[in-house]
Amino acid sequence: MQSNSFSYELFHQLDLLRKQVLNQFKKNWHQGFNLRPSEFSILMQIAHGPCGQDGAHPGMMDSPPVHSQGIPIARLCQLNHCSKSNVSQLLKVLEDKDYIERQPDSRDHRVILVKLSANGHRLLKNYKAPGILPLNTAAEKMGPDHAETLLSLLNELNQSYASVTREKPTEKE
Repeated sequence: MQSNSFSYELFHQLDLLRKQVLNQFKKNWHQGFNLRPSEFSILMQIAHGPCGQDGAHPGMMDSPPVHSQGIPIARLCQLNHCSKSNVSQLLKVLEDKDYIERQPDSRDHRVILVKLSANGHRLLKNYKAPGILPLNTAAEKMGPDHAETLLSLLNELNQSYASVTREKPTEKE
C-alpha cells in the first residue's frame, strides 16, 4: 500500500464514521431534557463554555464546568448573537426548570452571572450523547476481539505518529 493511499483511506473512513455519529447526535441531541434546541444550547454554554471550550466532547459531561462562578448574561448574548431580552427568555425557562441560577457578580454587582444549579449538574452528569450508544452497539456487533484490536491499532498508530512528528522537523513549504 502506498503511504499516501493509506492516509487518504484512513481519513476517508474516519470522516464517514464522524458524519454518521454526528448525524445521530444532531437528530437527538436535546431529547430527554424537555427543552427546545436553543434552550439546550444555552444550558451547554453555561455548563461548558462555547463549543466545548473546556475540552469536553459532546455528551461527555464528566469534566468540571468552565464557568464554576457563572457566566455573565452579556457573554451569552454575544455567543448567541441575541439581544438581552431573547437570552433572558431562554434563561427564564431554564430557571423555571431549576437547571440554572442567577446571582450578582461579587466584583461588579451590576453584572449578573448564570451558573448551573445542583439540579442542572445532576441532569448533565447523567446525560449521554445520542451518537455514543449506537457507536458502542456497533463496536459490540464487531465483536470484542475486533473492537479491542481496532482500539489497539489506533493507539499504536497514534503513538507512532507522535514519535515520527517529534523526530522530524517541520518542513517549510
